[in-house]
Amino acid sequence: MIAFFDLETTVHRRKGDTPAVIEFGAILLDQKALYEKQVFSTLIKPRTGPNVAPITERSANINGITENMVQNSPTFADVADTIFRMLDGNIWAGHNIKGFDNPRITEEFRAIGRVPPRPSGMIDTYHLLKRSFGKARAGNLRLNTLGKHFGLGDERHRALADVRLNIEVLKSCATVIFLEKNFASMFSLGRPEGGEKESPAEAGDAEKGKASAPAAAKRTEQKSKQPEGTEQKSKQ
Repeated sequence: MIAFFDLETTVHRRKGDTPAVIEFGAILLDQKALYEKQVFSTLIKPRTGPNVAPITERSANINGITENMVQNSPTFADVADTIFRMLDGNIWAGHNIKGFDNPRITEEFRAIGRVPPRPSGMIDTYHLLKRSFGKARAGNLRLNTLGKHFGLGDERHRALADVRLNIEVLKSCATVIFLEKNFASMFSLGRPEGGEKESPAEAGDAEKGKASAPAAAKRTEQKSKQPEGTEQKSKQ
């Protein structure tokens, strides 16, 4: 299965701080048909320590998660079994998970003395879209920028909502690329200049159209030179 997931964390106060996970959200998709098989989301009471960043006004301004909201939430240790089952052995997918989310998962499991889950594969949608969709279409390719580009709304900086946005963004990008690849002469859909050219079949159809134009013009000219009444006789 494909595990799309996202984390919300505290924010560094100073150099050397480690962010703490304060929300986890994941959706398991069937690997072939991409329908939802399981959904899990929870706020998490953050771990504490001398180098662990706490919830501050700055972090609350980003994701809206306050100290009061997580006061009675489970700790990471409380939900570690569920998170492990959602992630271990599945294909991990998310936006910039290689640079941010994956290291945080590893840190949280190691902080409670447990072996972190391992993926069977990785789909980092930021790097995927940077390679296949291109920054020329949607600017910096941040999730918020992509959401606005496709009319899907803003990134909310809440784990499960952003997972759903990520999935819809990926579907939209895939649809655009599919249409451009198969109907290049009809769809541009914001494709950068100098992008994909028409397929040989489409180019061939275009050449046939050009070649038939003079012949059609010649037939029209010959028809116009017919004596008056000829056409009427043919209809009798």
